[in-house]
Amino acid sequence: MKGDVMKAKKIIFVYMVFVGLCTHSIIGAENSSAKEIERLKAEIKQLQTIIKSLQKKISQLRKDLANESNEKIRLLKICRKAGIDVHVKDVAKSGEIKYPDEVMYRGKKRSNEWFDEMYKRFFDKIAFVNGKYIERGILENRYARFGQKAEILQVINENELLVTDEDTIYHVHGVSGDFVDGEPFPFRGYLIMFTGTYRYVSALGSVKTIKSCKVEQYKPLTREQFSDALNSGYILTYPGRGGRRMRAIP
Repeated sequence: MKGDVMKAKKIIFVYMVFVGLCTHSIIGAENSSAKEIERLKAEIKQLQTIIKSLQKKISQLRKDLANESNEKIRLLKICRKAGIDVHVKDVAKSGEIKYPDEVMYRGKKRSNEWFDEMYKRFFDKIAFVNGKYIERGILENRYARFGQKAEILQVINENELLVTDEDTIYHVHGVSGDFVDGEPFPFRGYLIMFTGTYRYVSALGSVKTIKSCKVEQYKPLTREQFSDALNSGYILTYPGRGGRRMRAIP
């Protein structure tokens, strides 16, 4: 769409050059016939009409670009609230780092230098789960850790699996894809949280109650996500002496 704006501007420039040339021809056409002058005047009027039309088109394209930008921001916010991981490029084509327009932390506007230091220190210590920014350490005690031998025991549906790891069976939900019984469990390395229990009837007809877990796609925060976390009120904390008490970054 930006290309359309530039193209329209170039066309306007060309037409304005033609208008200038035609006007100059009329002024310098002392020996021209009245018919020739009228023809040039008509051409100028036609070109001026085209220019006005293109100017209106540029104005509309600019409005469309603004609406498109606002729509992208709206959709990004919806994705965040839904817990969907949205990747945003933080580096410009020139290779220079893009900084957020404004970063507020604990009621104070922070500098780019402060942001860089905090991002390097905390970007991989925060998880974005269910639309919220949570300290990763809080989640670690609720992890379901699967070994290398974990495999799919049974596909319940496209979003739920029974997974066996050594001698233990787990119910896993929050997945998506085409799965097959007996395949290796494909979500090692993801954040898999215990969410409660699940009951099912075994092949022998007995009712079994097992641990239920949900797959979350945990990844280190992008610079934009980190900025969003700070602006949303997230408090950066670190262990004090002896690791017994957490302290907050002032």
